Amino acid sequence: MPLIKKLKKLLIITIVNIIFSFNIFAQSFVEGKHYIRLPQHINNIHKIVEYFSFFCPHCYTLEKKYHLYEKLNNINNLKKEIKICHVNIINNKIGKILTHIWCMAQAIHVEKKIIIPIFELIHQKNSVLNKNNIETIFIQCTKINKKEYNLLWNSYTVYNLIIQNQKYIDKIYLQYVPTTIINGEYILNNTSLYTTSKTIFFSQYINIIKYLIHKK
Repeated sequence: MPLIKKLKKLLIITIVNIIFSFNIFAQSFVEGKHYIRLPQHINNIHKIVEYFSFFCPHCYTLEKKYHLYEKLNNINNLKKEIKICHVNIINNKIGKILTHIWCMAQAIHVEKKIIIPIFELIHQKNSVLNKNNIETIFIQCTKINKKEYNLLWNSYTVYNLIIQNQKYIDKIYLQYVPTTIINGEYILNNTSLYTTSKTIFFSQYINIIKYLIHKK
């Protein structure tokens, strides 16, 4: 194929992709279907707050299938706007340990290294869940040693992150996880999104977030 024809074909494909992307972004998102307005605005939180639990099967499926955490944090213009909170949905000692582990991961920026292995430890493996095997997974995934792990566990930085995590949880009455809060005013309805295609799901997920961030 001559070079000019190749360039024309490439240009057409590019234009089609731009139009398709614009149409996804410009689509009309409906209150009550794609998102829910909170009865009261939540002040002093990140523009995007994601609440999840390692014990939640749906949270695990979303992360395993779509890698939402990793993809969200790869979007430069959204990265600083995101806060991911772990919720102790069964309110027990192991849940507290998992929150502690999540805050440790946040402190040294290794969240994407540990999130799937810990999910799989809970939902795929038949071992008894305890502090020791959670610790083992964390050390294996992050390549830190036992001494570094203990220092991190007891660090002031992690302690503050745990407090902040709880403050974010206390700001809203959570009825379920995962829950995504946008601008302290809207809850995103994941079930309204197209789920057959990973690409389309993520495009819709991101574009409804962008739509709600800019909604007045």
